[in-house]
Amino acid sequence: MLESSLRNCYYGGNDLGAFCDGAKTVFKLWSPGAEVVFLNLYRNGNEGMEAFRREAMRPEENGVWSGLFPEDLNGVYYDYEIQRGEDLTRTADPYARACGANGARSMVLRPELTDPEGWEEDRAPEQGSEDVIYELNVREYSWDPAGGFPEEVRGTYRAFGVEDTTLNGDGIHPTGMRYLQKLGVTHIQLMPVYDFGSVDETGPKEQFNWGYDPVNYWIPEGFYSSDPYHGEVRVRECKEMVQNLHRNGFRVIMDVVYNHTYRKDSWLERTVPGYYYRTEEDGTWCNGSDCGNDVASERPMCGKYILDSVLYWAREYHMDGFRFDLMGLLDTDLMNRIQEALDREFGEGEKLIYGEPWSARASRMEPGSYPANKENIRRLNPRIGVFCDNTRDAVKGHVFERNQPGFVNGGEGLENDILRGVTAWCAPGSAALAQAPSQIITYVSAHDNLTLWDKLADTLHPEGGYHTESQEFRKAYRLAAAIYMTCQGHLFFLSGEEFGRTKEGLEDSYCSPISVNRLDWSRAWENEDLTAYYRGLIALRKRLPGLCDKSGRASDRLLWSETRPGVVCFRMDNRPDAPDTRFRDCDGWEELFVVYNRTENPVRVELPAGDWHWLVKGADSHCWERKEPARGDSVTVDGVSAAVLGKIRKGKSMTDMKFIYGKNDFKTQERGEENCWLLTNGLGGFSSCTAVNSVTRNDHALLMASLKAPNVRWNLVHRLSERLTAEGMPGHWLSTQSLEGQEDEDGYRYLSEFSFEDYPEWRFHAGGVEVVRSVVMEPGANTVAVRYELDNQSGRDWKLEIIPRYQFVPKGQDLDPAQRFSVKTGTESAVVSQHVRLYFESNATESRIYPKGEICRYAYDVCDGRRESGRTIALHQFSALVPAGASRTVELIYALKGEIPGTEQTAARTAKGFPEQNGSSGRFERIRDLLCRERRMLAETAGFSDPTARMLAKSAGQFISSRESTGADTILAGFPFFEDWGRDTMIAMAGCCISVRRYETAKSILRTFAAYEKDGLMPNLFPEGGKEPMYNTVDAALLFINSVWLYVQKSGDQAFVGEMWPVMERIVEHYRKGTDFGIHMDADGLIMAGEGLDQVTWMDVRVGEILPTPRHGKPVEINAYWYNALRIMEQFSGSMSSADGQDYVALAEQVKKSFSEQFWLEEEGYLKDVVSGTKSDRQIRCNQIWAVSMPFTMLTREQEEKVVQTVWEKLYTPYGLRTLAPEDEEFHPYYGGEQLERDLAYHQGTVWVFPLGAYYLAYLKVHDNSKEAKETVRRRLEVMESALREGCVGQLPEIYDGENPTVSRGCFAQAWSVGEILRVYEALE
Repeated sequence: MLESSLRNCYYGGNDLGAFCDGAKTVFKLWSPGAEVVFLNLYRNGNEGMEAFRREAMRPEENGVWSGLFPEDLNGVYYDYEIQRGEDLTRTADPYARACGANGARSMVLRPELTDPEGWEEDRAPEQGSEDVIYELNVREYSWDPAGGFPEEVRGTYRAFGVEDTTLNGDGIHPTGMRYLQKLGVTHIQLMPVYDFGSVDETGPKEQFNWGYDPVNYWIPEGFYSSDPYHGEVRVRECKEMVQNLHRNGFRVIMDVVYNHTYRKDSWLERTVPGYYYRTEEDGTWCNGSDCGNDVASERPMCGKYILDSVLYWAREYHMDGFRFDLMGLLDTDLMNRIQEALDREFGEGEKLIYGEPWSARASRMEPGSYPANKENIRRLNPRIGVFCDNTRDAVKGHVFERNQPGFVNGGEGLENDILRGVTAWCAPGSAALAQAPSQIITYVSAHDNLTLWDKLADTLHPEGGYHTESQEFRKAYRLAAAIYMTCQGHLFFLSGEEFGRTKEGLEDSYCSPISVNRLDWSRAWENEDLTAYYRGLIALRKRLPGLCDKSGRASDRLLWSETRPGVVCFRMDNRPDAPDTRFRDCDGWEELFVVYNRTENPVRVELPAGDWHWLVKGADSHCWERKEPARGDSVTVDGVSAAVLGKIRKGKSMTDMKFIYGKNDFKTQERGEENCWLLTNGLGGFSSCTAVNSVTRNDHALLMASLKAPNVRWNLVHRLSERLTAEGMPGHWLSTQSLEGQEDEDGYRYLSEFSFEDYPEWRFHAGGVEVVRSVVMEPGANTVAVRYELDNQSGRDWKLEIIPRYQFVPKGQDLDPAQRFSVKTGTESAVVSQHVRLYFESNATESRIYPKGEICRYAYDVCDGRRESGRTIALHQFSALVPAGASRTVELIYALKGEIPGTEQTAARTAKGFPEQNGSSGRFERIRDLLCRERRMLAETAGFSDPTARMLAKSAGQFISSRESTGADTILAGFPFFEDWGRDTMIAMAGCCISVRRYETAKSILRTFAAYEKDGLMPNLFPEGGKEPMYNTVDAALLFINSVWLYVQKSGDQAFVGEMWPVMERIVEHYRKGTDFGIHMDADGLIMAGEGLDQVTWMDVRVGEILPTPRHGKPVEINAYWYNALRIMEQFSGSMSSADGQDYVALAEQVKKSFSEQFWLEEEGYLKDVVSGTKSDRQIRCNQIWAVSMPFTMLTREQEEKVVQTVWEKLYTPYGLRTLAPEDEEFHPYYGGEQLERDLAYHQGTVWVFPLGAYYLAYLKVHDNSKEAKETVRRRLEVMESALREGCVGQLPEIYDGENPTVSRGCFAQAWSVGEILRVYEALE
């Protein structure tokens, strides 16, 4: 047992070892329990020499001994003598940075003096699309004379600095660096290069050992240096090796062995006896390493020693990653701390960490610690990888049963394991090992056990030895390579595997002669056909985002699979998650079709519809370079071979929807005003008017600017009056507007076409002139631009006149006739009012007019019981002459900031900013291109093939906005009315962010809400102007937990669970104990909510003291969310070492039982809407659908089917679900009128779009997501195209009338409506 005095002794400083700075030298040693410590100084590192100086060290706190010398002792050797009782023990320094020959004496070193030239500028190559790791031994790399390396550098660090070697110096066949570059590997994993004890550094150069025998953990091995006697030489030459590898395009991974030491009597044991090693209960040494000892990584100072050592190699030697030998002997907490420390210092994911998730035997860790083995992969940071022996053994056979075959060499029943390997053993199910492919090292051979060549030789040609020329053998070899290189995960292979490396059947060559272990460079060219096959696979792999995906959602890319004896087929989504320059050479292969055929006979497989090209066929892994098409609707795959095909996306095969309206859509002004359009800027600002270029709402505006994102919005430019005039001719309006006390504008009469794809465009024909009008809004700026393209084919001159109509009032307010305005002109022209300065530019002629007011009639607001009219003011006008037979482009740009987009130097531009009167400044094009690029990127990132889904993906982006007060993203609930509300955000996020793969946006929003959590509640309204947030929502917090779940499932960001865990724990705890607004858990485990006049579910309307839809008590959807949250907490608790998931299990079971007893109406076949003891309980409402559609649900299959059927019969409409069954006496068939009338109808039958998403997901669930069910849903969703055409073009509204949902009501664009329908499209993909 470890003494308690040692167990509690900890030193947190980073100054153990010897440090000198040119003026002084400080020694520090951690040796608690020592009585006296002496420091011995030597002039060289050879054993047997007497010390020239011996000094007693000074004891300090926490077991530290120190010595200060006012001189620079760089290059001086030293060791310690430690007195404990009568024992005097000599030891080197465990923290030494340099040493003499064989590591017996430590050396004082100023590491900066060993830096090679250019070391400060040394950087690792930029990370590419894939990690291809090549395991290499320093000695093996250059020992073979055929490699062409100079004799003096063979087997040393310096060999990596010789760059242009060729086979036997022939100048034709590259070896060494040039060979590796051509092969295409990205990372060189160096087998141990720290100081190890299994060779004599001063002995014959023919010695060999792999080096898994650590002596000095902080010092390079001297056997690989040109001079092992002088400690600085090995340090410098090791750095030069790393520098040369970096220069040639390779990242460097260091193989580290922290699980055991070369001998029990190590420097660690001599320094602190009994501390650094594990022992059995009887006091004997643990031997999980099978090397005589196990390092006790879970003990604080031991873990710190390992962590400090890793960081030292990363900092001082620029190592880019670490491979941990027998990582299963280290504890998960330490491994996570190592990853976190490296991420913190060098950037997330910059250093690659992986290891062997096993041990040779069991080892006795201290209680509360978990070994970093396969069983505990989910306790590890998702970026920590493990070697996947499952795939290795499935491909070639068990490594410890040399005659047992795998899939490629005749093993039976392995097809499913091969398929599991395709998704890196991450696909959901009992066989799932890892959280994401980032945790899996996919490989078939490493330094241990038989090489791939020898394993196949033993199983396919047991009598033929290891020098077969059989083509069938080579086919199996290629098939093995093709399989693991088309599996997800990090790729890894043993050096020489690509050319059939053999060790003549030797399983464990760790100390065999170098002649057995050397890389046989002649073989690399004798088996050039194999090497070329590997080169093709590696180059192809880097171009395949579907295989390179390391996220937790990567397994979702598997679209289809099929197995039969000896054959595995699958299809995989190969689209990048987002526009990614790493895959610019993927040639548009949006889907992969892969076949592994182990049988001796060809197999014929049908190809899905599409344009397919061969990428790999038989022995040819370079088909993809030739763009060879696959003919017909099926392909034949030869026996014992692999085939990879890529489906080409031609042009716009995933078409984008464009809405076009013609004159029959503008039969009357009223008909034309039924549609509007929306542009947003990601700040809360927007531009929106009707399809006939009118304003029918007080919230319509050409520029509704956001002065403080996202909710301080001002209506600046309400609209533009536009008309064509000609001398002696009546004018023709282009704008349309109903006005009070003056002539209406009737531009709809001349409107031939209105269209919208990414921005609105109008085409007018009047007086022989065609006018194409376009409006664009700049993403991330309060900038709007209008363009008029005029083509005058008449015989007279026409003039375009534009009169801007301003308001300069906060959104929703009306212009005060007394409000003062001014117009400033010059190099920066602007309209100024209310301390707001709006800049403008135009290539038309600007002239002042006497301020002229007007009153616009708001036709839509009138019908909706809102304000009937609003004032505007005209201050100036813009005019542009278009001569007969001429064309002209006119632009008008408004920007809230001083710099109009597209200009570089304000002072250098002309007074009006345009190069010439008839020209274009290019600013409109820039804004338009920015807008279109952003919207198309949204569609591409989402990856939907359905045009409606692609349009909705663009529309979803319009709700995402920055929030100035939090410095993060948020989701606006709807346009034109709503702000960002907690409940709406949590519902909308799933579709508007996660389904469209905007994971960083979702993460940002979740972090913001987590920061504002209070007493277990999430804010329903964020603070504005110093106000406190409002927390009047019961569902937002529970939906927050659901959103974290959906985010992690799709993004694979398991580390985010730990970040959000404390917040989620507080939510559950407060709901159990009780929080504000009557929210608390009843004795039966169910959640109660609401008190007084506080309505806290989504049906939250309150009119004075009237609650039109009272739901105080136990609402059905809230308890569905509650159960779902508990099950999510249970799932997440498995990755949280401090959490016990059984408490969540027990509570969830109680909730499930109580829910079934209290909500289910057996005879009626549906769920109560609320348990309150009132008539509201049995009302048939849409809320019950969430008890079926959530990720974790409580009902039986039969009950779920009945709920879906009830909703279908009573509540379903093509555009949404009714909130109340029509036969209910409280049902309101229409939504409209004054606010009281609207509020009384709001949740009393009115059709809401967003619950339709839950209905379709529930429908798919109860029909097992069958092909037939998906076709049914897909067919029903086709009507959504008409919904996108009506109301706001390309958007989905908030609500419709309950009786006959033909006209959209409420917000014309609603985030959760769009988001929930997107979730359905995601489920159908």
